Amino acid sequence: MVETTHRYLEFIIEMKLSITFVLMLSGLLACNPDNITTQTDKDGVVTQQPFLWKSSISDGTLAYGLYHGYVIDGKGVLSIAIQKSADPKVYGDFYLQLKDVNTGENIWIWDDFYKKQIERTFHGSIVVNEGKLLLHDRYSDYCINYQTGKTVWKSQRGFFSSDGPTNIGNNYFISGIPPTSKDHKKIDDSMFMGDLNSEKITEVIKPSYSDEFTAYNGEETYIGSIYRHKAFLVGTETMLLIPYDEIGPQVKYNNTRSFFGLYNYSKNTWVYKRAPLSIEEDGSSPSLMPIIDHDKVFLTSFNSVGCFDLLSGKRIWQYRMTSAQMMGLDIIKAGNKLIINGTDGTIYCMDAGNGAMLWSKASTATNSDLYHQDGILYCIRGDNLRAYDLQNGKLLWDMPSLDARVENNRGSIFNGFVTGIPAQNGRKGRIFVSTELNVYCFEAVN
Repeated sequence: MVETTHRYLEFIIEMKLSITFVLMLSGLLACNPDNITTQTDKDGVVTQQPFLWKSSISDGTLAYGLYHGYVIDGKGVLSIAIQKSADPKVYGDFYLQLKDVNTGENIWIWDDFYKKQIERTFHGSIVVNEGKLLLHDRYSDYCINYQTGKTVWKSQRGFFSSDGPTNIGNNYFISGIPPTSKDHKKIDDSMFMGDLNSEKITEVIKPSYSDEFTAYNGEETYIGSIYRHKAFLVGTETMLLIPYDEIGPQVKYNNTRSFFGLYNYSKNTWVYKRAPLSIEEDGSSPSLMPIIDHDKVFLTSFNSVGCFDLLSGKRIWQYRMTSAQMMGLDIIKAGNKLIINGTDGTIYCMDAGNGAMLWSKASTATNSDLYHQDGILYCIRGDNLRAYDLQNGKLLWDMPSLDARVENNRGSIFNGFVTGIPAQNGRKGRIFVSTELNVYCFEAVN
C-alpha cells in the first residue's frame, strides 16, 4: 500500500472488541448512586465520585463508535448504542439514542443505519442545524429530525468520503473521491456540497494538486487527499478553507507535503490555492480540524502546530511540539490556549498567541476527543476519565469506569466520548461520558 494515502490516519483509536457476556440491559439502568462515595488518592486526585445518572447503550455487547460528544439543543446527549446481531458474522447492530440530560432516559431511539452497521468510528462526523442532524459515514449520509428521532432522508452517495462535514446553515460540505476519478483509477479528492433538505450532492472544486510527483500502488494512482476542511463566512460570503496532501520528494518522515487553499464559494474563485502547511524537511501528515480565530487559522502537520493569516495563507509562526515523530489526534482552543493530544500519549498546551509551550502531560493513549468546560480539560486516557486544570495541567480526576462495581463487569472501560453542560445560575456544570456499556452523568469539577 502506498504509504502516503493516509487512509489509516482517520483518528484511529485502539478499541477493545472482545465479546463479554453479561446480564441483559435495556433503557435506563436502576441503581443507587448514593452507594458510590467520593474517593481521592494521596495527591488529592479524585479517583471515584457518585454519578447523577447512568443509562444503557448496550445489551451486553461492548459498545463503541462515537468519539466526539454532542449535546443536542441543550436537551439531549447523543449516543451510539449496540445490541447483539442475529448474524453471527457481525459483531453487533448499531443504532442511535438521544438521552435526556437531566435523567438519562431515552428521548428517542433511531434504528435506521443501512444493514444496521456503521462504516467508521465517528469524531467530527455530525452537523446540526434547524432541527436536523446530519450523520456522515464513509459511503452513506443520514439526515435525522433531532426533535422526533425520525429519518428525514438517507442516501448511499456512491463514493468514499473520510472527511467530516462542516456547514453554513443548511448547506454542508464534504470531501471525497469523485466517481469520475474512481473510474480512471485516481485518488484526487474534491469538495462537494449538499443540502440538509435533500440527499442531492454536487461537486464544487478540486484543490490545485501538482503533478510533479504521483504514486502508483498497482491499482490506483495517488495524487492528493483533502482532510478536515472548514466552512465559514466572511460577511455574507461562504468560504472554504481546504487543507490537502499530495505526493512530494522523500524527506525525513515520508514523501508527502501539505498545502491549504482558501476558496470563495459565493464567487466561485480561489483567494489562494497553495499556501505551504507542512515543514518542508519533515514531510507531512493530514492536518487536524482547522481552528479559525478571527483573522488567524491554526493547522497541524506531524509534530508541528502553525498559526497562519486566514485571508492570505502566510505563516505567522510554526513550531514542533516535540523532536520525536508523532501526529496530533485532536486539537481544541480554550481562551488563549491551544491543546493538542498526540499519538505519543502526551497532551500539549501552547500559547495561541506565540506558540510557546505552556505545559505538557505525558500519559497513555486517549480513547476520546478532548473536551473543555469552565477552565477544565476532560478526556478519556487509558481506561480512565481524567480532568486537568487548564492553567497548569494539574491532574484533578483519574477515575476508572464504575461498570466494574455497579455492573460487575470489569471488561467495560471508559471509551468513547466526553461532553457536558457548563455551570449556570450558581449550579455546577455536568459531564457526560461513555463506557462500553453505559453513559454516565457526573457533576463537573466547576
